[in-house]
Amino acid sequence: MGKTMDKKSIIWGEAHSVSLASFSSGHMTNIVDVIQQKIGPKAAINHAAAQSAVLKAKANPKMKNGYVKVGLIGSDLVLRCKEKKFLGDIEVDAILVKGYPAKVNAWKIEKTKLDMEALEKAAELRQKQRLEDERARRLHTVMNTPNEEGDTMRTKILRAAQNAQKLGVGDYAKGKLKAQGLTAMDERYHGEAIDPKNRYGRYMPELRALWEQHASQLKSYGKWLDDAEAGRIGVAGVSEALALRKPKNEGGGPIISQGEVAGGRVLYLDADARQAYVATVKKGVVSGGKPAGNNTIFVIGPDNKIYIGGKARGGGKVNAFNHSSFFAGGPVKSAGSLKLSGSRITEISDVSGHYTPNKAMVLQAVRKFAGGDQDWLAEVDVKLGSAGTIKGKAFLVDDHAEQTTQIWSKYSAGALSPANAAKVLLAAADGNWLVRQGSDDKLQISYRSGEKVAHDLATSIGGKGLDRKKLLLPARVTELLQSLPKTTTTRSPKPSQEREQREKESQETPSTPGRRTTVSRPSSEQEQPEKESQEKPVVKRSRSKWVATPEIVEAAHNSPGWHGVMNSERAVEVLGDKPKGWLLRENKDQFVTLSVVLAPKNYRHMLINSETNYRSMLEYIQANASAVVRPS
Repeated sequence: MGKTMDKKSIIWGEAHSVSLASFSSGHMTNIVDVIQQKIGPKAAINHAAAQSAVLKAKANPKMKNGYVKVGLIGSDLVLRCKEKKFLGDIEVDAILVKGYPAKVNAWKIEKTKLDMEALEKAAELRQKQRLEDERARRLHTVMNTPNEEGDTMRTKILRAAQNAQKLGVGDYAKGKLKAQGLTAMDERYHGEAIDPKNRYGRYMPELRALWEQHASQLKSYGKWLDDAEAGRIGVAGVSEALALRKPKNEGGGPIISQGEVAGGRVLYLDADARQAYVATVKKGVVSGGKPAGNNTIFVIGPDNKIYIGGKARGGGKVNAFNHSSFFAGGPVKSAGSLKLSGSRITEISDVSGHYTPNKAMVLQAVRKFAGGDQDWLAEVDVKLGSAGTIKGKAFLVDDHAEQTTQIWSKYSAGALSPANAAKVLLAAADGNWLVRQGSDDKLQISYRSGEKVAHDLATSIGGKGLDRKKLLLPARVTELLQSLPKTTTTRSPKPSQEREQREKESQETPSTPGRRTTVSRPSSEQEQPEKESQEKPVVKRSRSKWVATPEIVEAAHNSPGWHGVMNSERAVEVLGDKPKGWLLRENKDQFVTLSVVLAPKNYRHMLINSETNYRSMLEYIQANASAVVRPS
């Protein structure tokens, strides 16, 4: 018989005896839970010993009526399988926890500490929640308490955000409008949109400046204008506003009189009212809308529809009608003024103080109104501020010429006469063509078809069906010019002939090729007349430089390693020490450049200014495709 297990120390199996035969893993789990409540969840319990004791007891044929208890024997917590016998009890024990009483006391102390910490944390959470609730309550009060004008902070913030988007205030709003091809109202007139009564005029900038200087920290712009109209001279800035005068050609009277503002209050249309102003314009003829002869104004809205109405001052009180009326001060695609003869447009101008249209906006309107009708374009006047008046057809032609020059001038071979252009093309393959600068400084093209060479303005490129791959770049033109037979001179020309020859040669000689082209000029040495005794060929020399074709440049731009314009110092920073790392960039001279890592702290920058370098570049990036350094 083993040591006695004091009944007072039994923690499991005393109240409800569990037979050995029915003892299961569920009972063991229950025992573990009871123990952990006494000594904590981290204390070790000898499960293996308990399992071994139970199995041993169940295997003993003499323990048919045994039971299981857990209690204290000495200082150890023991699981005991026991069956009482007349001649002596049979017991199988397993020590579950050594030093049990000490561990119970240690857990009581630790649990008390943990309970205190939990109480403190709960108190902190309650305090934090109280503060958050109080902050939310104060914020709600601040955001939703109306001021004397009936505005709450919430409605003011929402209105400010809406106005910022509508008026293009801030980089984000400007970026969104630009992406949609929209132009916001000129910021000098923003006050018209933020004033609830939409008071405006060309006087708006002066009035708003006074408000910003004297009263912007005291009250809203609309309220301040109300004070000015009411003549409340005690309000900051009102006296100065009442002292403002109109220009002499408008009578010189006060801008603000009691009860009214010069220029009136602008009528702002909502979506329903706006529909009455929708117009169609076909071949310069207006139908629909509300035109008003020579006082007609228009906008092309964000919806791409044309809106036409009549300019009106409003008599100083209400219903002034302006460009801002159509979309309630919102952005538009185009705006301007019209003159009409009946329903036919005779003049389009950029007159709109609110939107200050640029040339692109006027171009959009002219194209939309014309619908491709050349007769109307030949008649209509287009007026652009101080630039004067031009016919619509010439206006579109000039714009086309500007765009063509911008696109093709970088491929120009410089000042080249038609005769020399023909010689160059006849020395090249059939179908080749080139871009040059004509004697009138206009961009020209010369192109070969069979044994014939034709010339035209560069604006006709699109209609000639020319193959882009057969464009002769400046470097190639120079090479062909230099390969042509030279002309010898047997006697000195007369001074007048000499000047004429020099001028002709300066036009015939292409400039140094590159991304931009300039006209070459003779050197002082070349300007000296030849002596009659000397029979030397007249040769115009020009430096030659290999230039990447448009296809090569485009391929570089499409490379995963293209970083755009970048100097060598920045390239080194980007490359770092990546083994065999490489990137493509454009240097300060606008040449494609390959930058590579040869070894740590050792770099190479190779200009793609020769066919050899171009081939080397291809070989390197193909061999080290995985080492490309992509833009971040």
